Amino acid sequence: MKIDQYVNTKNILPAICLFFVTVISINLFPFLYSISGNPFLRFLNYGEYFIYLFMFLTTIAFVKKVEKTNVKQLFKSLGYVKTNFRKSIGWALLFILIYLSIVIGSIFIFNLNFNTEFNKWYQTRFSRLYAPSFIFGIFFGSGFVEETAFRGYILTRLVPKGKLTIKKAILPILIAGFLHAAWHWPFGFYEPTYWGLANNIGSMLVSLVTGFIMLRTRNIFGASLFHILGDIL
Repeated sequence: MKIDQYVNTKNILPAICLFFVTVISINLFPFLYSISGNPFLRFLNYGEYFIYLFMFLTTIAFVKKVEKTNVKQLFKSLGYVKTNFRKSIGWALLFILIYLSIVIGSIFIFNLNFNTEFNKWYQTRFSRLYAPSFIFGIFFGSGFVEETAFRGYILTRLVPKGKLTIKKAILPILIAGFLHAAWHWPFGFYEPTYWGLANNIGSMLVSLVTGFIMLRTRNIFGASLFHILGDIL
């Protein structure tokens, strides 16, 4: 059994390198501020404005350096295309409905108070949508910066050459999902509520769903939409 039948081994090293590039780029300025206390670094680290933009630019620069292509072709290769746009959005909405059904069903199965859990979710998640930095982090950061790195590049480059099959898709999706989940570990986004638990378990599943959407449509917008809505929920 050759591993090349299940994952493109030539791109494993670049994928791992990009993983570390994203970890460093998203943590660089908070780390430097923590050890120096420099006010300018604190300004750069305000909200998610700068650090997500910095991570996006470093991701694009890394891919351009590795693949030596022009910017237009680079973005197309990452899934920024019109092809299958509606299909990708449709898959995203379908999975969001399934996700909501599971969460709401779990509340009733475990005999939890729906109003209490809804209020906890509203206070910890929905109410934060009034904060511009949170909106930027969700819609741009989670939706496109993370998906560009982990689905647009890492996942698509790990898929073996030839006709895509379930056998060829499973391992790349799992690897990209594991790297994306590991990317979150330093942050520790935990909330002491049922919705917080659901979101943390859900974050592990987001990578699997967005990976499926990306490989099914080769369009990043559906994967990004699911990621955005999943983070809000």
